[in-house]
Amino acid sequence: MGFYDKFKLVFSDVFTYFLPLVITFLKDNWPIILEIALKIIPLIAMSLATETNDNKRARAFSLIKAEAKEKGLDPSDAMINAAIEIAVADLKEKQKK
Repeated sequence: MGFYDKFKLVFSDVFTYFLPLVITFLKDNWPIILEIALKIIPLIAMSLATETNDNKRARAFSLIKAEAKEKGLDPSDAMINAAIEIAVADLKEKQKK
């Protein structure tokens, strides 16, 4: 078995394992949570510019969770954290331009 065959085998097993997790992750709540994070992260970055990243993250987490609850959602901590990571990456990309 060549390298490519081993590589393909490993990733097919990984894909099979993670597919249910990805499907669960991308259910109806995900776009809404991401939208909330994309709105809140730039506000946090501006208003808490002198704070540590940990403080900014904690504040963003609590604001995202609160707004999600207002909309009747109960996102997991992992979903909120993923949305924060994506929103921060998006903000950094926008700041580079």
